[in-house]
Amino acid sequence: MRVSADNPQTALALLSDYVDRINDQVIAQDEAEFQNNLQAMILARQKEQQDIEFSLQADRTNQLANLTRSRSTAQRAGITDYYANSASNGGTKIELANSVHKYMLGENFLSAEINSLTESPIVYPVRYHDICRELSLLAPLLQQQVTAQVYRYQLTPGEHVKKDRPKKALILVLGVLLGGMLGIATVLVTDSIARYRRG
Repeated sequence: MRVSADNPQTALALLSDYVDRINDQVIAQDEAEFQNNLQAMILARQKEQQDIEFSLQADRTNQLANLTRSRSTAQRAGITDYYANSASNGGTKIELANSVHKYMLGENFLSAEINSLTESPIVYPVRYHDICRELSLLAPLLQQQVTAQVYRYQLTPGEHVKKDRPKKALILVLGVLLGGMLGIATVLVTDSIARYRRG
């Protein structure tokens, strides 16, 4: 693209306006791409955070439901404390890992477990805290304003601008060559005419 101006001030204004417009377009495009990538990163972490919260909350709800059901069974069976079945050689402990037999822990123990689980906060894994830290670092970047200059001009148009023209030595050489060729052509034409008249 070629633009001309009548004076250096107009040329400088045109050049500055052109460079500013190009800079604004480039920065706007880069900013839009950066914002899109940043929002995608934030949304991915927020989803992961919500998934962890949902999973832990669902586990707690299931635990409370199981403990409440076991306590209800213990109340109906009349078991208030841990139940041990007597065998011929002494006390035998019943496997309580299976949720079906949890009622044998007794109403008192199950009530204590339910109260403890209800009152205590959820314990989140390390990854959850990492996500919180990453979100706190990424969120401020959404408000950050970019003030970079991508393009700039190197020379400012000045008052004493020389117009482009051939150098004097080049003009002289071309003049001598053109003059010599015209001289030779004139001699040849004159000689041809003279021969034609003689012959």
